[in-house]
Amino acid sequence: MKNRINGDQNGRVLVTGGSGFIGQHLVRALLAAGRKIRCLAFKGEEWPKDLSGSEIFPADLLDPVSLKGIGQDIDTVFHLAAFVDPPVRLIYKRADLKNKYFDVNCKGTSNLLDNCGQVKRFIYLSSTAVIGQGSPQTEESLCRPASDYGFSKLEAEERLLRFAKQKKISAVILRPASVYGPGDFSWLPVFRSVLRQNVLFPGAGKNLWQSLFVGDLVDVMLKAENRGGDGSIYLLAEDSCSLRVFLAEAAAAAGVKVRIISFPPAMAFCAAGIKQFLENIFKVRIFPFGVDLSVDLVKRLTRDRACSCERAKQELGFKCSDRRQNLRLLYEWYKDNKLV
Repeated sequence: MKNRINGDQNGRVLVTGGSGFIGQHLVRALLAAGRKIRCLAFKGEEWPKDLSGSEIFPADLLDPVSLKGIGQDIDTVFHLAAFVDPPVRLIYKRADLKNKYFDVNCKGTSNLLDNCGQVKRFIYLSSTAVIGQGSPQTEESLCRPASDYGFSKLEAEERLLRFAKQKKISAVILRPASVYGPGDFSWLPVFRSVLRQNVLFPGAGKNLWQSLFVGDLVDVMLKAENRGGDGSIYLLAEDSCSLRVFLAEAAAAAGVKVRIISFPPAMAFCAAGIKQFLENIFKVRIFPFGVDLSVDLVKRLTRDRACSCERAKQELGFKCSDRRQNLRLLYEWYKDNKLV
């Protein structure tokens, strides 16, 4: 792939998803660097006060008219906005949820692209969910998404690459593993579990696991503005460890020791299978206790899932900071906000 460097560290950037967990960290880093930022904000959305130094562009990814002019005078686009998890609710109609994933993640991306045909670089935040299970994974691995979210992100990638080739703009796709850090609530149940010092878990927890600290993700996103090949895809993750080790490190960050109480994975697969059977009959998605107890989730918790990040290290200068220190930062954020 041709390596196109725009070289303008003072160019105006557009950020979508700037009010989200990862987006806030990115916008703060851009503001700290003195960059001129335009942020897409959904109409009526409450914008964080510490991000007020950016230009707010009220729009909706699903409303093409509202997006008119959003890419004007923009050099780099960081497209983070996505539908990842539905609000906590017990039952959703399956068709409604699937349509939501594809509307926001695919149609929304296409609508944005239609207004960004003159930008120098378009950086798309995808996910390792597009690949599915397996280890070791590389950028050449066959993509076999196991969820509607994964399928929608893969389709968005393909739309971006087609658009970039047609309009001759530079596009880079980043596929991070599960991201954690201050501001993220998805890891809160993990810390609440380890604080009880007894974690009920399917299997022995010896399977390989990877995640990624938000600060390291933001760092490589900024590097991707001026590094990496046109149309290139990069996997991003920390060094792999066993899930048991990861839980022990999370417990150490909280100042406790954890005991994993294992039960046969077959029990979890059976429960997930029954749930899936009921979902198929009634054409719904069920989230008991706000958790998507799916066969895919059980696989992620019991089987190896690791990727190689050599391409990102060589071409983007990707590197990771200390995981134990990062878990401590996350725990302190939970503690400061009285969540644990």
